[in-house]
Amino acid sequence: MERSVTEVNRRLEWGAPKDHQRRSVPFPGFLRGAIEAALDDRSADDLLFPAGGDTAMRVGNARRDWFDGAATDAGVAGLTPHELRHTAASLAVAAGASVLAVQRMLGHEKASMTLDTTATCSTETSTS
Repeated sequence: MERSVTEVNRRLEWGAPKDHQRRSVPFPGFLRGAIEAALDDRSADDLLFPAGGDTAMRVGNARRDWFDGAATDAGVAGLTPHELRHTAASLAVAAGASVLAVQRMLGHEKASMTLDTTATCSTETSTS
């Protein structure tokens, strides 16, 4: 089952993805073993990266607990998790992925939105 979760007023709201379509999220081959191990003894409806127990991670908690420190250590203080999404799209296009494939990965309705996202990320990177 495909679900999305959004935090609204400190409450998690579960629903269908906004485009109501399944998305593929590519990952590097070297992560396959770790992901398969994380999936052992889980059902198809379980979260892959839950917070404590079976609840979804909250962005604010993850940023406070580890993300912001990791970004600072990597020399990109102030980076947000959502900006990683834009970076992934830009890197995919730069590596030769089709805009249509990246559009589907991001769940964008129009290719122009995907191109705008990758162009904005490229501009921000080149001016940093």
